[in-house]
Amino acid sequence: MTCAILEMRCVTKSYASPGGIVHALRSVNIEIHRGEFVMITGPSGSGKSTFLHLAALLDRPTSGTVVFEGRDASEMDEDTAARIRAVRIGMIFQRFHLLGHLSAIENVAFRFRYSKISRREALDRSRMALEAMGLKEISAKRAYALSVGEMQRVAIARAVVLEPAILLADEPTGNLDSESADRVMETLGTLHGKGLTVIMATHNERLLSHATRHIVCVGGRMGDAGQE
Repeated sequence: MTCAILEMRCVTKSYASPGGIVHALRSVNIEIHRGEFVMITGPSGSGKSTFLHLAALLDRPTSGTVVFEGRDASEMDEDTAARIRAVRIGMIFQRFHLLGHLSAIENVAFRFRYSKISRREALDRSRMALEAMGLKEISAKRAYALSVGEMQRVAIARAVVLEPAILLADEPTGNLDSESADRVMETLGTLHGKGLTVIMATHNERLLSHATRHIVCVGGRMGDAGQE
């Protein structure tokens, strides 16, 4: 087995609410290995998005340890976590978070805003990322003029243009029709085939055929499908 890229060791995440303490995750022990395509399923409110936020170093657990590429997240300050997130972690969501007034290529190039490379190189690499998604013809179109399927694939291009170690996807097909969803899943499958580690949360169990591993999340507890 290849080495773990992400580990959660006895991770609990709790929130205060007017009705009392909400335990979003409960004593989660998970290892994700390089090259896996992991799908996480479970009902709304089961902890899937909380897991992804912790994996993306966007939040910290109430207790337990999150380790990304061998580094304990609790020992990172916010600047360090942000630098790792900017380069090593790609993220896509159900909402595309594109800037409507910018072109597709400019939206992808926005990922380079904190890098030291030239604008020309950023645009060249963004153009190649769009071509790899089959979006060469729409690179100059404003984001607001794209179809929802095109928007999501532009969002994927933006997420992977810096060649991250891992791609985190939170319900990336949730707003798409079945044809567009299939195109997105083909794209993710191609990226995984090139070695990218993918973790995807979804309600749609029809998509499980794309995964190499299936994790179930229920009531804040997580484990591989079929485990007791």
